Amino acid sequence: MGDKGSLGESAGSEIEQVHGDEHTRGLQTVEVYRTAVDPKHASKLIKAVCQQYPLEDLAHLKRVKKEQSDNGTILSVLLAPTNSSTQPELEQFLSDNEIPYGPISTSQVSRYAAVTREQFDEWKQLWPMNFHPHSGKENVSLTQEEVASAQTWMRHALEESKVLRAQGKIVNVAIIVAPITNSKIASSTDTRNDHPLHHAVMNCIALVAERERKKRESESTIADSGIHEDCNGELANCTKQFVGTGKRRKLMDGEAESRLLTVVNPAAGADKSGYLCSGLDLYLINEPCAMCSMALVHSRIARVFYAIRQCHGGLGSAYKIHVHPSLNHHFKVYRDLCKAEALAAIGEVTQS
Repeated sequence: MGDKGSLGESAGSEIEQVHGDEHTRGLQTVEVYRTAVDPKHASKLIKAVCQQYPLEDLAHLKRVKKEQSDNGTILSVLLAPTNSSTQPELEQFLSDNEIPYGPISTSQVSRYAAVTREQFDEWKQLWPMNFHPHSGKENVSLTQEEVASAQTWMRHALEESKVLRAQGKIVNVAIIVAPITNSKIASSTDTRNDHPLHHAVMNCIALVAERERKKRESESTIADSGIHEDCNGELANCTKQFVGTGKRRKLMDGEAESRLLTVVNPAAGADKSGYLCSGLDLYLINEPCAMCSMALVHSRIARVFYAIRQCHGGLGSAYKIHVHPSLNHHFKVYRDLCKAEALAAIGEVTQS
């Protein structure tokens, strides 16, 4: 699942941000023991139970819940999860510590910490909990300008896809953009009929690598000879692609016109981090597969926008590789961008 409310309220409202499961899951509960205590004895009780029964898996919960009774304010203290102790054990523990306490009962509390305001507002009704809205895990809105720009780039991809469909080729187009300058870095199509690994995303990342190679060669030439590029800083369009042959890799001439492989302005969007796609956005008609999704992780893409979901897709449908907790790079993903236009223009697509 994703979230539509985090996006601009304009024509881009159909776009859905693909969050991790922690953003979209509903309330799940766990049972705990609780007891009421007079406020004047609360400090001693809380200190004792925190030492004996730390809430390691429930650290998002507050230990005390303030409630009103006929006799005034009372404090309910969360003692321990029911799977870590028993009521007789707790009664013995409290008696040994000479702590006055009320009847021990059970309650359902939230098993997980809230990461959205909506979750927090609902889950805290069971038991008070902590919430950190500035942790970076809440929804980040796209501005109306960003939505409009994203739609423009997706429509460029759709225009290229119409040519592919007319030629009877695999219909998928990838465009990598530098959002700071709103300029295209590279675009590519799917050529897996020539090589099984040449999905649109893999081709596009290879072109960004070629752009970087040309840029570094150009800088080296300038440093050695003092020859300068023209005022636009543009190099010749790349018409080559990477082809894997075992452990060897070589460059072979490509058919730039038929495969729509282009590299535009190698100096644009240059990144100094050492990763190919840091700070860049990808626009793609079809949701990428797991292989392409991992390539985007390794190249440190910043954001991905796609139009059509795929049942085996790696960024929302079958997997959520972009937010997998074991990976060292996460990025934002938005789906259903210009989905109706994509389906109308090229029909239901199954290649990613």
